[in-house]
Amino acid sequence: MKQFSPSAAAQVAPDNRQLGITSTPVNPHLSLKKRTLSFVRKLNGRCTSFLRRSVVLGITLLFGFAVRIRIVRFVASHLVNIQSVFICYPANEKYSKHFCFDFYLKTVKTRPLLIGFFFQGGKLGLSFATSLTEAEFTRNQDQLNHLITYVKNLKAQLNAERVSFSGILPSFLRSKGMAFDGLNDVTADVSVVLKRTEEQIRKLENLPRDARLVVVGARGSIGAQFVEMMKADGRDVVSIDMHNATEEWLASSLPTVLVDVSRQGALKGYLDRIAPNTVVINETYPEPDRKTREVLKKRGCRLYHISGAVANAYPQFPLAYAGGIPCCAIHNFEKAEIKISRLV
Repeated sequence: MKQFSPSAAAQVAPDNRQLGITSTPVNPHLSLKKRTLSFVRKLNGRCTSFLRRSVVLGITLLFGFAVRIRIVRFVASHLVNIQSVFICYPANEKYSKHFCFDFYLKTVKTRPLLIGFFFQGGKLGLSFATSLTEAEFTRNQDQLNHLITYVKNLKAQLNAERVSFSGILPSFLRSKGMAFDGLNDVTADVSVVLKRTEEQIRKLENLPRDARLVVVGARGSIGAQFVEMMKADGRDVVSIDMHNATEEWLASSLPTVLVDVSRQGALKGYLDRIAPNTVVINETYPEPDRKTREVLKKRGCRLYHISGAVANAYPQFPLAYAGGIPCCAIHNFEKAEIKISRLV
């Protein structure tokens, strides 16, 4: 795997009053220019979003399922074989509206939209989006069954080698005995990515090797493998999950690295117990929200988010995943250049 380096820590500028510098009056023309530029950027973003969703919906309505599949198979057979079908679900409202208009969201719950394609490791992957949320597929078995049936048919029609899902869907399917032939398992690979990421960021932050390691979501499939891997490497690991919300890790005065591999929003439940100056590494989909970032910033913590791997995706994935693809969609981990964003 290629080496990677997260962006350097941002330097905090000293207060002007401490340096004896007098603040200069605000230039009204400069302020107007900034507001104008901000308006233009927002307008451009909305126009781009409308165009992107219009194209996706137009292709969906113009061609039926069978026609779309034949076109994709014809193009792929003359260029490169389809390595994978990647199915992503929305983590929040922003994600759900990135590729689809509100009025069409209900339709794509169990019939994912073709939203684009990507190349990673020299192989082609097709991206599809469902509007079925984590809360829905964990509680509604019928909807989940319809989704999986549709995805299996999709894989067969496209002659794809495997199917990848975002978030907790792969581990959830296995826990329910719904795994199927071709379902991609990246558990071991992501655990290795986490280990290398922790080492890189620990060195970047000048933390000692014996820094305490706290793992949130340690009982999950990825979390359990990561914990065993780190313990075998001689690290002091504290495992945290919903069944073991121990306060033990707060008592330590050692420098601390916290790795979140839990479910969406789980980190929020521990914000008031995270020790000041902790280095937080988030692998959970999606990236931590603004409130979480603000709380961590006030506590003097640093927050890094593993966005996946650098890849060519058309169109780009939204928000923190722009410029790459999620870890669960990676084809070749040996050739993957891991993408990390510093959020705090």
